[in-house]
Parts: sequence; C-alpha cells; structure tokens
Amino acid sequence: MLDLRAASKTKDELLKQGAYNVFIVDWTDYNGMPYEQAVANTRVIGAIIAKIVNFLVKQVGISPQSVHLIGHSLGAHIAGYAGERIRNLGRITGLDPAGPYFRGTDPVVRLDPTDAGFVDIIHTNAADSIFSGLGMTDAIGHMDFYPNGGSKQPGCANATGDEAPPANDPTAIFGKHKCDHMRANRYFMASVNPSCRFQSVYCNSYADFQSGKCRSSSNVSPMGMHAEKKPRLRPPAKFYLKTSAAPPYCLG
Repeated sequence: MLDLRAASKTKDELLKQGAYNVFIVDWTDYNGMPYEQAVANTRVIGAIIAKIVNFLVKQVGISPQSVHLIGHSLGAHIAGYAGERIRNLGRITGLDPAGPYFRGTDPVVRLDPTDAGFVDIIHTNAADSIFSGLGMTDAIGHMDFYPNGGSKQPGCANATGDEAPPANDPTAIFGKHKCDHMRANRYFMASVNPSCRFQSVYCNSYADFQSGKCRSSSNVSPMGMHAEKKPRLRPPAKFYLKTSAAPPYCLG
C-alpha cells in the first residue's frame, strides 16, 4: 500500500512552501503479502525510524518537537510505533490508518494520541470490516477528520458496486477500496498549499454536519498540513467537511 509517487509529490509541495528537510521511508520490500507479515513488520520499521530521529536529536541537535511524521495506511501505525520511542515528538499525521488487525484494539497496538504532541487523522475509507473498507472508523487522534463522511470519496467509481469481494482474495479486496483509501494521500498533498484550505467543522456525526447543526465559527479547522491542535477539545474530536471530486479537491 506504499504510494511512493504520492510521497514524492508531497515532498515537492513541502519544499515549495518552506525550508523543510523531508525523509521518505521506502519499506516496499516489507509491506507486501501476506498482510499479516506486513503488519508484524510495522513495529520494526517504527523502531528504525525512531532510532534515526533520536540520532538526529542527540547528534545534530534538532528539536523533536519540530519533527512531523506522516504515514498512510500501515504507515500511520508505523508512525505511532516510532512516536512512542521518541520523547516529545511534535506531530503525527495518520492518513487513513489501516483497519485490519488494528480496529478496536488497545491504544498500545495502534497509533494513538500519546504518540506525539499532536496526532491528527484523515479518514477516507473508514470501515468496520475489511469487506467495507481498508481504514477504520475509530477516532484515534487528538483530531480526526472525516471528509465526505470518511468512507467513500467523490470521484472514486466503484466498479463492483455493493458486491463483496471474495474473502480469500486480498487483491480483489484492495482493488475495490484502493481509490478511497489512497485519497487521503491526495488530500494531504493538496493541503500543503495554504490556499487550499480544507475547512472542516467539529461535529458529533456526519448526519449532524449535513443537517447544518454544527456551524460554530469557533470550532472550525483546516484539514491536513495546516491543522492545529485545539487543546480545549478533548480527544476524540471529530471534524467533517465536503470535498470536490477532482484535484485539488478543496472547496472555496
């Protein structure tokens, strides 16, 4: 599920906007099938990332609070495993964190708010089972963003309709949900440009958001790169918004 192309484009956008040092972790050789092995590998990759960051903190003098880890799918949980080993890590952004083997688990098993000073999540293929999506509905950060409800994204055509893929066919399962699952990468990449503000609203549910019950100007936040922690909102704080079907996806 590693999207190196999206990661590279996000790197390019970041370097356009500021003086960042960007590291891309290529763990392609360790995130293939069987999926269970890829899940097991996340702990090792997280520990390696933590070792590198801690080296930079001790030997180069960078501030851990200036470090921002961004991970998609299993990469979100990798960031969590790294964060629990880095004292005072600044921020983790989880892009549609993987659901299988992480849904409903103890926080120590997955990404959670204790892994960094600010943990924000973008859900684009949220689901309660692998047959309905590759992400997770659980709010697991300080702020969780659910664009278009967090499960299905506009512009992602589902060729198989509501038909469930075979339980023993991981390729079919991934193919059915790939577009929605990967869209979190695209949203974050677009959000790096400050002119593309994915303005979202704090709300109890997507239904309440759609009915206009949550329009308080004091409870709005951009989704993505420019999200900022709201200390007065206790996690899990859920935010909802609409997007367009085509790049750059932001409205208004």
